[in-house]
Amino acid sequence: MRFIKNSLIFKITKRIEKTLLKNSDLIVTLTNKSKKILIKKFKINPNKIFIIPTCVDLNQFNLNYNNIIKNNKFIIGYHGSIGTWYEFDKVLIFFKQFKKIINNSKLSIVSMTDKSILMETLKYHDIDLNDVILQNCNHSQIHNYIKDFDLSVFFIKKCFSKIASCPTKFAESLALGVPVITGTQIGDVDEIFLSTNNNIGYLIDDFSESEIKKSIKHVLNLKTNIKTSQNCYDTAKKYFDLNYALSIYNSLYNFKK
Repeated sequence: MRFIKNSLIFKITKRIEKTLLKNSDLIVTLTNKSKKILIKKFKINPNKIFIIPTCVDLNQFNLNYNNIIKNNKFIIGYHGSIGTWYEFDKVLIFFKQFKKIINNSKLSIVSMTDKSILMETLKYHDIDLNDVILQNCNHSQIHNYIKDFDLSVFFIKKCFSKIASCPTKFAESLALGVPVITGTQIGDVDEIFLSTNNNIGYLIDDFSESEIKKSIKHVLNLKTNIKTSQNCYDTAKKYFDLNYALSIYNSLYNFKK
């Protein structure tokens, strides 16, 4: 439900939000960007704000050193829901452009989304079903599918709330040594890419045809670099290690004991 800005219910909700934030003992947020907003907009003491991103279990999602082109096919992967905030249409547009350059590429979709909805979307974008691998599984098995990706692609709608977003599929892909193509202005993703000199994938800003082609050229170069998978894993370990998140949460839960 969306409330109209400046409506009574919106003002009441924002007042409650401000009161809760001001009177909290500790605050957990997913991104550094959202922490800065809390400090600036609500005058929150930065010492009581802790950044704990959506993390990944590196015991389950672990670097697959054999992540190479299999059966002479380049596998572009997408995993998770195709609805809500995810712009799945852009993934299909990207794949069609990629297919023009790498003819033997396939699109692997691992999703619990209703198959009829997936098929309808693929048909709308005129995707040859022979180029698509549709699969579904529970989360305990998802790593067995992602590890076969040569490239992970996803896009999220840009809006103010996504400043506090930390996409799980980003961490999961990197942990398995898979480079990522995604969009800008989502949580701290831009800063993470910048810190790695784009050696973990490519950020597409305006989603123009020229930008898509640049991103394809970039990731194809990455795939020839034997260090790429390790770079992706190292990034996941640095920013998204579940053990780190658990240690911080444990310390917070014991804060007033």
